[in-house]
Amino acid sequence: MKSSGVKKSLEINDILEKNETDELVTWGRRHLIHYREYTPTILMEGKGVTLLDTAGRKYLDFMSGASSINVGYGQERVKEAIKDQLSGISTITGSFLSRPVVRLARLLAEITPAGLSRSIFTCTGSQATELAMQTARRYTGRLKIISRHGGYHGNTIGSMGASGCAFYKRAYDPVVHGFVRILPPYCYRCDFGQEYPDCNIECARAFENALIYESPETVAAIIGEPIIGGGGVVIPPNEYWKAIRKTCDEYGVQLIMDEIITGFGRTGKMFCCEHYGVVPDIMAIAKGIASCYVPLSGVLTTDEIALAMEDYETGNYYSTYQNHPLSCATALANLRVIIEDGLVEKSACQGEYMLKALRDLTEELNVLDDARGKGLLLAVEVVKNKESKEPDSDLGVKIKRKAFDKGLIVGLSRIRMKNAIIHIMAPPLTTTKEEIDEGLEIYRSAVIEAVNET
Repeated sequence: MKSSGVKKSLEINDILEKNETDELVTWGRRHLIHYREYTPTILMEGKGVTLLDTAGRKYLDFMSGASSINVGYGQERVKEAIKDQLSGISTITGSFLSRPVVRLARLLAEITPAGLSRSIFTCTGSQATELAMQTARRYTGRLKIISRHGGYHGNTIGSMGASGCAFYKRAYDPVVHGFVRILPPYCYRCDFGQEYPDCNIECARAFENALIYESPETVAAIIGEPIIGGGGVVIPPNEYWKAIRKTCDEYGVQLIMDEIITGFGRTGKMFCCEHYGVVPDIMAIAKGIASCYVPLSGVLTTDEIALAMEDYETGNYYSTYQNHPLSCATALANLRVIIEDGLVEKSACQGEYMLKALRDLTEELNVLDDARGKGLLLAVEVVKNKESKEPDSDLGVKIKRKAFDKGLIVGLSRIRMKNAIIHIMAPPLTTTKEEIDEGLEIYRSAVIEAVNET
Protein backbone atom coordinates (compact mmCIF):
# COMPACT_ATOMS: atom_id res chain seq x y z
CA MET A 1 0.00 0.00 0.00
CA LYS A 2 1.28 3.50 -0.85
CA SER A 3 1.85 5.97 1.99
CA SER A 4 -1.16 8.03 0.89
CA GLY A 5 -3.30 4.90 1.21
CA VAL A 6 -1.98 4.23 4.70
CA LYS A 7 -2.76 7.82 5.72
CA LYS A 8 -6.29 7.51 4.37
CA SER A 9 -6.77 4.26 6.28
CA LEU A 10 -5.64 5.92 9.52
CA GLU A 11 -8.08 8.78 8.92
CA ILE A 12 -10.88 6.25 8.53
CA ASN A 13 -9.86 4.59 11.81
CA ASP A 14 -9.98 7.99 13.52
CA ILE A 15 -13.57 8.32 12.33
CA LEU A 16 -14.43 4.86 13.62
CA GLU A 17 -13.03 5.70 17.05
CA LYS A 18 -15.67 8.43 17.38
CA ASN A 19 -18.34 5.75 17.91
CA GLU A 20 -19.82 6.18 14.44
CA THR A 21 -21.87 3.00 14.69
CA ASP A 22 -23.05 2.85 11.10
CA GLU A 23 -19.52 3.17 9.79
CA LEU A 24 -18.28 0.51 12.19
CA VAL A 25 -20.97 -1.92 11.08
CA THR A 26 -20.30 -1.20 7.39
CA TRP A 27 -16.56 -1.70 7.69
CA GLY A 28 -17.08 -4.75 9.88
CA ARG A 29 -19.16 -6.35 7.15
CA ARG A 30 -16.57 -5.46 4.53
CA HIS A 31 -13.32 -6.41 6.25
CA LEU A 32 -14.12 -9.23 8.70
CA ILE A 33 -14.81 -12.86 7.84
CA HIS A 34 -18.10 -13.89 9.43
CA TYR A 35 -18.24 -17.63 9.95
CA ARG A 36 -21.20 -17.23 12.27
CA GLU A 37 -24.42 -15.23 12.23
CA TYR A 38 -23.59 -11.53 12.06
CA THR A 39 -25.03 -9.28 14.77
CA PRO A 40 -24.75 -5.61 13.68
CA THR A 41 -24.30 -4.34 17.22
CA ILE A 42 -21.13 -2.58 18.37
CA LEU A 43 -20.44 -3.32 22.03
CA MET A 44 -18.42 -0.76 23.97
CA GLU A 45 -18.17 -1.74 27.61
CA GLY A 46 -19.31 -4.21 30.21
CA LYS A 47 -19.68 -4.58 33.95
CA GLY A 48 -20.68 -7.79 35.69
CA VAL A 49 -23.45 -9.35 33.59
CA THR A 50 -24.25 -6.12 31.73
CA LEU A 51 -23.05 -4.97 28.31
CA LEU A 52 -23.54 -1.55 26.69
CA ASP A 53 -23.47 -0.81 22.96
CA THR A 54 -22.62 2.41 21.12
CA ALA A 55 -26.28 3.42 21.05
CA GLY A 56 -26.49 3.22 24.85
CA ARG A 57 -28.58 0.04 24.87
CA LYS A 58 -28.10 -2.32 27.80
CA TYR A 59 -27.94 -6.11 27.51
CA LEU A 60 -27.90 -8.76 30.21
CA ASP A 61 -25.44 -11.33 28.90
CA PHE A 62 -26.85 -14.66 30.08
CA MET A 63 -24.21 -16.43 28.00
CA SER A 64 -21.08 -14.88 29.58
CA GLY A 65 -19.69 -14.41 26.10
CA ALA A 66 -19.21 -18.06 25.14
CA SER A 67 -20.00 -19.51 28.60
CA SER A 68 -16.60 -18.18 29.54
CA ILE A 69 -16.56 -14.88 31.45
CA ASN A 70 -16.93 -16.47 34.87
CA VAL A 71 -15.90 -13.42 36.91
CA GLY A 72 -18.05 -11.06 34.85
CA TYR A 73 -17.11 -8.10 32.68
CA GLY A 74 -14.91 -5.29 33.94
CA GLN A 75 -13.33 -7.15 36.88
CA GLU A 76 -10.84 -4.61 38.20
CA ARG A 77 -8.46 -7.07 39.90
CA VAL A 78 -8.03 -8.97 36.66
CA LYS A 79 -7.49 -5.77 34.66
CA GLU A 80 -4.86 -4.58 37.16
CA ALA A 81 -3.01 -7.91 36.93
CA ILE A 82 -2.80 -7.51 33.15
CA LYS A 83 -1.39 -3.99 33.51
CA ASP A 84 1.14 -5.11 36.13
CA GLN A 85 2.41 -8.02 34.04
CA LEU A 86 2.78 -5.82 30.97
CA SER A 87 5.33 -3.79 32.92
CA GLY A 88 7.36 -6.94 33.48
CA ILE A 89 7.88 -9.91 31.17
CA SER A 90 4.81 -10.15 28.95
CA THR A 91 5.91 -12.83 26.50
CA ILE A 92 8.75 -15.34 26.18
CA THR A 93 9.29 -18.65 24.45
CA GLY A 94 7.76 -21.61 26.24
CA SER A 95 11.22 -23.09 26.77
CA PHE A 96 11.78 -20.63 29.64
CA LEU A 97 10.02 -20.31 32.98
CA SER A 98 8.33 -17.23 34.37
CA ARG A 99 6.80 -16.56 37.78
CA PRO A 100 3.16 -16.49 36.61
CA VAL A 101 3.51 -19.80 34.74
CA VAL A 102 5.01 -21.68 37.68
CA ARG A 103 2.61 -20.13 40.19
CA LEU A 104 -0.40 -21.01 38.04
CA ALA A 105 0.78 -24.59 37.61
CA ARG A 106 1.21 -24.86 41.38
CA LEU A 107 -2.23 -23.41 42.11
CA LEU A 108 -3.93 -25.74 39.65
CA ALA A 109 -2.22 -28.72 41.26
CA GLU A 110 -3.87 -27.66 44.55
CA ILE A 111 -7.43 -27.02 43.29
CA THR A 112 -7.84 -29.80 40.70
CA PRO A 113 -8.89 -33.36 41.58
CA ALA A 114 -6.16 -35.39 43.28
CA GLY A 115 -3.46 -36.69 40.97
CA LEU A 116 -3.71 -34.03 38.25
CA SER A 117 -0.48 -32.38 39.31
CA ARG A 118 1.13 -31.56 35.97
CA SER A 119 0.04 -28.93 33.46
CA ILE A 120 0.94 -27.22 30.20
CA PHE A 121 -0.62 -24.01 28.90
CA THR A 122 -1.53 -23.07 25.37
CA CYS A 123 -3.94 -20.68 23.67
CA THR A 124 -7.38 -22.04 22.69
CA GLY A 125 -9.79 -24.73 23.78
CA SER A 126 -9.33 -26.51 20.46
CA GLN A 127 -5.59 -26.65 21.05
CA ALA A 128 -6.17 -28.05 24.53
CA THR A 129 -8.39 -30.90 23.35
CA GLU A 130 -5.98 -31.61 20.47
CA LEU A 131 -3.09 -31.83 22.92
CA ALA A 132 -5.12 -33.97 25.34
CA MET A 133 -5.85 -36.48 22.57
CA GLN A 134 -2.23 -36.40 21.37
CA THR A 135 -1.17 -37.13 24.94
CA ALA A 136 -3.47 -40.14 25.20
CA ARG A 137 -2.30 -41.54 21.87
CA ARG A 138 1.34 -41.09 22.72
CA TYR A 139 1.02 -42.51 26.23
CA THR A 140 -0.93 -45.60 25.21
CA GLY A 141 0.54 -46.19 21.78
CA ARG A 142 -3.02 -46.62 20.49
CA LEU A 143 -4.87 -44.67 17.80
CA LYS A 144 -8.63 -44.54 18.30
CA ILE A 145 -10.53 -41.96 20.34
CA ILE A 146 -14.15 -42.50 21.36
CA SER A 147 -16.44 -39.49 21.76
CA ARG A 148 -20.19 -38.82 21.92
CA HIS A 149 -22.71 -37.61 19.37
CA GLY A 150 -23.71 -34.03 20.22
CA GLY A 151 -20.44 -33.26 21.98
CA TYR A 152 -18.16 -30.43 20.92
CA HIS A 153 -14.38 -30.36 21.32
CA GLY A 154 -13.18 -27.62 19.00
CA ASN A 155 -12.83 -26.41 15.44
CA THR A 156 -9.43 -27.65 14.30
CA ILE A 157 -9.42 -30.64 11.97
CA GLY A 158 -8.41 -33.00 14.78
CA SER A 159 -10.82 -31.68 17.40
CA MET A 160 -13.59 -31.67 14.78
CA GLY A 161 -12.94 -35.38 14.39
CA ALA A 162 -13.85 -35.86 18.05
CA SER A 163 -16.83 -33.52 17.93
CA GLY A 164 -20.14 -35.24 17.41
CA CYS A 165 -22.09 -32.89 15.16
CA ALA A 166 -21.97 -33.63 11.45
CA PHE A 167 -23.42 -30.22 10.56
CA TYR A 168 -20.31 -28.36 11.74
CA LYS A 169 -17.92 -30.75 9.98
CA ARG A 170 -19.58 -31.30 6.63
CA ALA A 171 -17.60 -28.59 4.83
CA TYR A 172 -14.30 -30.07 6.08
CA ASP A 173 -14.73 -33.81 5.62
CA PRO A 174 -12.84 -36.01 5.65
CA VAL A 175 -11.48 -34.98 9.05
CA VAL A 176 -8.74 -36.93 10.84
CA HIS A 177 -9.54 -40.64 11.01
CA GLY A 178 -9.50 -42.78 14.15
CA PHE A 179 -12.60 -41.38 15.89
CA VAL A 180 -15.57 -43.48 16.99
CA ARG A 181 -18.79 -41.95 18.31
CA ILE A 182 -21.33 -43.34 20.73
CA LEU A 183 -24.80 -42.12 21.69
CA PRO A 184 -24.97 -39.46 24.42
CA PRO A 185 -26.71 -39.66 27.82
CA TYR A 186 -29.65 -37.53 26.64
CA CYS A 187 -32.40 -38.54 29.07
CA TYR A 188 -35.06 -36.18 27.68
CA ARG A 189 -34.93 -37.92 24.29
CA CYS A 190 -33.35 -41.23 25.25
CA ASP A 191 -31.86 -43.05 22.26
CA PHE A 192 -32.33 -46.35 24.08
CA GLY A 193 -36.05 -45.94 24.68
CA GLN A 194 -35.53 -46.01 28.45
CA GLU A 195 -36.48 -43.83 31.40
CA TYR A 196 -34.15 -43.05 34.27
CA PRO A 197 -33.65 -44.60 36.79
CA ASP A 198 -35.06 -47.86 35.36
CA CYS A 199 -32.67 -47.84 32.42
CA ASN A 200 -29.63 -49.81 33.58
CA ILE A 201 -27.60 -46.77 32.41
CA GLU A 202 -27.56 -48.14 28.86
CA CYS A 203 -25.84 -44.96 27.63
CA ALA A 204 -22.75 -45.85 29.70
CA ARG A 205 -22.85 -49.48 28.58
CA ALA A 206 -22.71 -48.22 25.00
CA PHE A 207 -19.09 -47.24 25.68
CA GLU A 208 -18.02 -50.78 26.60
CA ASN A 209 -19.88 -52.17 23.60
CA ALA A 210 -18.04 -49.77 21.32
CA LEU A 211 -14.72 -50.79 22.88
CA ILE A 212 -15.42 -54.45 22.23
CA TYR A 213 -16.47 -53.86 18.64
CA GLU A 214 -13.42 -51.69 17.94
CA SER A 215 -10.98 -53.98 19.86
CA PRO A 216 -9.90 -52.41 23.18
CA GLU A 217 -6.21 -52.65 22.35
CA THR A 218 -6.74 -50.10 19.55
CA VAL A 219 -8.51 -47.46 21.68
CA ALA A 220 -6.42 -44.77 23.38
CA ALA A 221 -9.14 -42.76 25.14
CA ILE A 222 -12.67 -41.59 25.49
CA ILE A 223 -13.14 -37.81 25.49
CA GLY A 224 -16.25 -36.14 26.87
CA GLU A 225 -17.60 -33.00 28.46
CA PRO A 226 -18.86 -33.94 31.94
CA ILE A 227 -22.03 -32.10 30.91
CA ILE A 228 -22.42 -31.62 27.16
CA GLY A 229 -22.50 -27.82 27.09
CA GLY A 230 -23.00 -26.25 23.67
CA GLY A 231 -25.04 -29.26 22.62
CA GLY A 232 -27.76 -28.26 25.07
CA VAL A 233 -26.57 -28.77 28.67
CA VAL A 234 -27.11 -32.53 28.50
CA ILE A 235 -26.75 -33.77 32.07
CA PRO A 236 -25.90 -37.48 32.44
CA PRO A 237 -27.37 -39.79 35.08
CA ASN A 238 -25.43 -39.66 38.35
CA GLU A 239 -23.98 -43.14 37.77
CA TYR A 240 -22.83 -42.46 34.20
CA TRP A 241 -19.28 -41.24 34.68
CA LYS A 242 -18.41 -43.79 37.37
CA ALA A 243 -19.45 -46.52 34.94
CA ILE A 244 -17.29 -44.95 32.21
CA ARG A 245 -14.33 -44.66 34.61
CA LYS A 246 -14.69 -48.33 35.62
CA THR A 247 -14.69 -49.44 31.97
CA CYS A 248 -11.64 -47.31 31.22
CA ASP A 249 -9.75 -48.92 34.09
CA GLU A 250 -10.70 -52.42 32.98
CA TYR A 251 -9.43 -51.91 29.43
CA GLY A 252 -6.51 -49.53 29.98
CA VAL A 253 -8.25 -46.67 28.17
CA GLN A 254 -7.54 -43.07 29.16
CA LEU A 255 -10.42 -40.88 30.35
CA ILE A 256 -10.16 -37.33 28.95
CA MET A 257 -12.57 -34.83 30.44
CA ASP A 258 -13.19 -31.66 28.48
CA GLU A 259 -13.85 -29.11 31.25
CA ILE A 260 -13.46 -26.15 28.91
CA ILE A 261 -17.01 -24.91 29.57
CA THR A 262 -17.72 -26.65 32.87
CA GLY A 263 -14.54 -25.81 34.78
CA PHE A 264 -13.74 -23.11 37.33
CA GLY A 265 -17.05 -22.91 39.14
CA ARG A 266 -19.45 -22.90 36.22
CA THR A 267 -21.48 -25.87 37.54
CA GLY A 268 -21.27 -25.10 41.26
CA LYS A 269 -18.08 -27.11 41.80
CA MET A 270 -14.58 -25.98 40.90
CA PHE A 271 -14.64 -28.76 38.28
CA CYS A 272 -17.74 -30.54 37.05
CA CYS A 273 -16.23 -34.01 37.43
CA GLU A 274 -16.43 -33.48 41.21
CA HIS A 275 -20.23 -33.82 40.99
CA TYR A 276 -19.73 -37.41 39.82
CA GLY A 277 -16.86 -38.47 42.08
CA VAL A 278 -14.59 -39.22 39.13
CA VAL A 279 -11.01 -38.16 38.38
CA PRO A 280 -9.92 -38.21 34.71
CA ASP A 281 -6.49 -39.18 33.48
CA ILE A 282 -6.28 -36.04 31.35
CA MET A 283 -8.25 -32.80 31.61
CA ALA A 284 -8.62 -30.03 29.02
CA ILE A 285 -9.29 -26.52 30.36
CA ALA A 286 -9.87 -23.05 28.86
CA LYS A 287 -12.57 -20.33 29.00
CA GLY A 288 -13.07 -19.82 32.75
CA ILE A 289 -9.39 -20.22 33.63
CA ALA A 290 -8.86 -16.58 32.62
CA SER A 291 -12.52 -15.67 31.98
CA CYS A 292 -11.44 -14.93 28.40
CA TYR A 293 -9.82 -11.63 29.40
CA VAL A 294 -6.89 -13.04 27.43
CA PRO A 295 -6.64 -16.30 25.44
CA LEU A 296 -5.50 -19.23 27.59
CA SER A 297 -6.09 -22.95 27.72
CA GLY A 298 -4.27 -25.94 29.13
CA VAL A 299 -3.99 -29.64 29.74
CA LEU A 300 -3.69 -31.25 33.17
CA THR A 301 -2.54 -34.81 33.76
CA THR A 302 -0.73 -37.14 36.15
CA ASP A 303 2.97 -37.44 36.88
CA GLU A 304 3.12 -40.81 35.14
CA ILE A 305 1.58 -39.57 31.89
CA ALA A 306 3.58 -36.32 31.96
CA LEU A 307 6.85 -38.21 32.33
CA ALA A 308 6.00 -40.31 29.30
CA MET A 309 5.33 -37.12 27.32
CA GLU A 310 8.76 -35.76 28.26
CA ASP A 311 10.54 -38.38 26.18
CA TYR A 312 11.99 -35.88 23.71
CA GLU A 313 13.43 -38.62 21.52
CA THR A 314 9.95 -39.56 20.29
CA GLY A 315 8.77 -36.04 19.55
CA ASN A 316 7.29 -33.26 21.63
CA TYR A 317 4.70 -30.49 21.65
CA TYR A 318 5.55 -26.85 21.06
CA SER A 319 3.50 -23.69 20.48
CA THR A 320 4.55 -20.06 20.10
CA TYR A 321 2.08 -19.04 22.84
CA GLN A 322 2.89 -21.95 25.14
CA ASN A 323 3.12 -21.01 28.85
CA HIS A 324 2.50 -17.34 28.03
CA PRO A 325 3.39 -15.14 31.06
CA LEU A 326 0.74 -12.45 30.47
CA SER A 327 -2.03 -15.01 30.05
CA CYS A 328 -0.92 -16.96 33.12
CA ALA A 329 -0.75 -13.80 35.26
CA THR A 330 -4.29 -13.01 34.15
CA ALA A 331 -5.43 -16.51 35.06
CA LEU A 332 -3.88 -16.23 38.51
CA ALA A 333 -5.79 -13.02 39.21
CA ASN A 334 -8.97 -14.51 37.78
CA LEU A 335 -8.69 -17.62 39.98
CA ARG A 336 -8.04 -15.47 43.05
CA VAL A 337 -11.32 -13.67 42.38
CA ILE A 338 -13.15 -16.98 41.99
CA ILE A 339 -11.67 -18.36 45.21
CA GLU A 340 -11.61 -15.24 47.41
CA ASP A 341 -15.10 -14.08 46.40
CA GLY A 342 -16.61 -17.55 46.84
CA LEU A 343 -17.87 -17.66 43.26
CA VAL A 344 -18.01 -21.46 43.16
CA GLU A 345 -20.43 -21.45 46.08
CA LYS A 346 -22.35 -18.51 44.59
CA SER A 347 -22.69 -20.42 41.33
CA ALA A 348 -24.24 -23.34 43.19
CA CYS A 349 -26.62 -21.08 45.14
CA GLN A 350 -27.65 -18.79 42.29
CA GLY A 351 -27.90 -21.76 39.95
CA GLU A 352 -30.36 -23.49 42.25
CA TYR A 353 -32.42 -20.29 42.40
CA MET A 354 -32.34 -19.83 38.63
CA LEU A 355 -33.20 -23.46 37.90
CA LYS A 356 -36.28 -23.26 40.12
CA ALA A 357 -37.36 -20.09 38.31
CA LEU A 358 -36.86 -21.76 34.92
CA ARG A 359 -38.88 -24.76 36.05
CA ASP A 360 -41.66 -22.42 37.14
CA LEU A 361 -41.63 -21.01 33.59
CA THR A 362 -41.96 -24.50 32.10
CA GLU A 363 -44.99 -25.07 34.32
CA GLU A 364 -46.56 -21.86 33.02
CA LEU A 365 -45.64 -22.11 29.32
CA ASN A 366 -46.46 -25.23 27.29
CA VAL A 367 -43.72 -24.51 24.72
CA LEU A 368 -40.93 -24.84 27.29
CA ASP A 369 -39.96 -28.17 28.82
CA ASP A 370 -37.27 -29.96 30.82
CA ALA A 371 -35.49 -27.04 32.46
CA ARG A 372 -32.19 -28.50 33.66
CA GLY A 373 -28.79 -27.45 34.87
CA LYS A 374 -26.01 -27.50 37.43
CA GLY A 375 -24.74 -24.27 38.91
CA LEU A 376 -24.99 -21.46 36.37
CA LEU A 377 -25.06 -23.73 33.33
CA LEU A 378 -28.73 -24.20 32.45
CA ALA A 379 -31.00 -24.99 29.54
CA VAL A 380 -34.62 -25.42 28.54
CA GLU A 381 -36.14 -27.28 25.59
CA VAL A 382 -38.30 -25.34 23.13
CA VAL A 383 -41.11 -27.57 21.85
CA LYS A 384 -44.42 -27.27 20.04
CA ASN A 385 -46.03 -28.73 23.15
CA LYS A 386 -44.98 -30.84 26.10
CA GLU A 387 -47.11 -33.77 25.02
CA SER A 388 -45.34 -34.34 21.69
CA LYS A 389 -41.89 -32.99 22.69
CA GLU A 390 -41.53 -32.02 19.03
CA PRO A 391 -38.80 -29.37 18.67
CA ASP A 392 -39.94 -25.98 17.37
CA SER A 393 -37.03 -24.46 15.46
CA ASP A 394 -38.83 -21.34 14.21
CA LEU A 395 -40.15 -20.52 17.67
CA GLY A 396 -36.75 -21.07 19.29
CA VAL A 397 -35.07 -18.64 16.90
CA LYS A 398 -37.86 -16.09 17.26
CA ILE A 399 -37.67 -16.17 21.07
CA LYS A 400 -33.91 -15.67 21.02
CA ARG A 401 -34.18 -12.67 18.71
CA LYS A 402 -37.00 -11.09 20.68
CA ALA A 403 -35.05 -11.55 23.90
CA PHE A 404 -32.05 -9.82 22.31
CA ASP A 405 -34.19 -6.92 21.14
CA LYS A 406 -35.45 -6.56 24.71
CA GLY A 407 -31.93 -6.62 26.15
CA LEU A 408 -31.20 -10.26 26.99
CA ILE A 409 -28.60 -12.54 25.40
CA VAL A 410 -29.30 -16.28 25.54
CA GLY A 411 -27.75 -19.17 23.64
CA LEU A 412 -29.44 -21.44 21.12
CA SER A 413 -28.44 -25.04 20.41
CA ARG A 414 -29.97 -26.73 17.42
CA ILE A 415 -29.08 -29.64 15.16
CA ARG A 416 -26.56 -31.19 17.58
CA MET A 417 -28.97 -33.20 19.75
CA LYS A 418 -31.42 -35.01 17.45
CA ASN A 419 -32.61 -31.66 15.98
CA ALA A 420 -33.67 -30.45 19.42
CA ILE A 421 -34.09 -26.71 19.95
CA ILE A 422 -32.57 -25.74 23.27
CA HIS A 423 -32.03 -22.34 24.89
CA ILE A 424 -28.88 -22.16 26.98
CA MET A 425 -28.20 -19.77 29.85
CA ALA A 426 -24.79 -19.39 31.49
CA PRO A 427 -24.49 -15.96 33.11
CA PRO A 428 -21.35 -14.84 34.98
CA LEU A 429 -20.87 -16.39 38.41
CA THR A 430 -21.20 -12.89 39.88
CA THR A 431 -24.81 -12.54 38.71
CA THR A 432 -27.25 -11.55 41.48
CA LYS A 433 -30.75 -12.88 42.12
CA GLU A 434 -32.15 -9.51 41.11
CA GLU A 435 -30.37 -9.76 37.75
CA ILE A 436 -31.62 -13.33 37.33
CA ASP A 437 -35.18 -12.14 37.99
CA GLU A 438 -34.79 -9.28 35.50
CA GLY A 439 -33.37 -11.53 32.80
CA LEU A 440 -35.97 -14.27 33.21
CA GLU A 441 -38.79 -11.74 33.11
CA ILE A 442 -37.42 -10.52 29.77
CA TYR A 443 -37.20 -14.14 28.61
CA ARG A 444 -40.78 -14.85 29.70
CA SER A 445 -42.00 -11.78 27.84
CA ALA A 446 -40.11 -12.83 24.70
CA VAL A 447 -41.61 -16.34 24.82
CA ILE A 448 -45.16 -15.04 25.24
CA GLU A 449 -44.79 -12.52 22.40
CA ALA A 450 -43.26 -15.11 20.08
CA VAL A 451 -46.05 -17.62 20.81
CA ASN A 452 -48.77 -15.02 20.26
CA GLU A 453 -47.28 -14.14 16.87
CA THR A 454 -47.09 -17.76 15.74
